[in-house]
Amino acid sequence: MKMHQPTRPNKAFPGKSQLGSYSDSTLEMDYNIGRSMDVIRAVAPDTTIAVPPVPKTIQAH
Repeated sequence: MKMHQPTRPNKAFPGKSQLGSYSDSTLEMDYNIGRSMDVIRAVAPDTTIAVPPVPKTIQAH
């Protein structure tokens, strides 16, 4: 997952969004979260998955 270089997408993602490197990195992050959710669903298919929102105290301004 990207943390310190959010504008340098993996080599599979540059140009995918057609909106620049930040958007390409966002697509990469979304793809990786989707893969993680797929694994969780495969391991626990009958479980409700709740993803809590980020508290306002740690959101970027």
